[in-house]
Amino acid sequence: MGKRRKLLTVLPLLVLAACGGGGGGGGSAARPAVTTPVSTGLPPAHSAPTQPVSLPAAAASPAEVVSAYVRALNQHDIDTARQFHSAQHAATVGAELDSWFRNVISITDLNIGQSITRNGDQGSLAAGYRQVVHVPVNFTLLQEVPESLPNGHVIWGYLLARDSGDQPWLIIDEGAV
Repeated sequence: MGKRRKLLTVLPLLVLAACGGGGGGGGSAARPAVTTPVSTGLPPAHSAPTQPVSLPAAAASPAEVVSAYVRALNQHDIDTARQFHSAQHAATVGAELDSWFRNVISITDLNIGQSITRNGDQGSLAAGYRQVVHVPVNFTLLQEVPESLPNGHVIWGYLLARDSGDQPWLIIDEGAV
């Protein structure tokens, strides 16, 4: 027990000495802290939008909403891009390793198809919404790190929903068609 007590007494002093601490009077100048970059495994988030994107009016068509959303992604205006999503879908997209919010370099050659009315079926992400549409699109994608989608031509679709014509359309789901 005596050896253990001595070790517990000496250990904090060794740690303090190793850190260069211990109070004043040591005569040595303070050294700046050295930081080592830590990789999160995620692609880098773009620091600021290249050009902020305005939200469309509540009366905007589903195609206009999708077009503005893709424009926000292209401009790296992530704050605006999140506003096109339902809260649940924004959280899902934000948590993905290759999230649209941080992995997109560009989306070009956007072609938006005719909106298709869907039902707000129980048990689906559209449950409870009065108005639901699927918007088929295709585009050319360039990403920082191609993970779940390859760079190049993508056939995709967005599921948009709202409760009334007074509300804006929200993207509640998306995926390959």
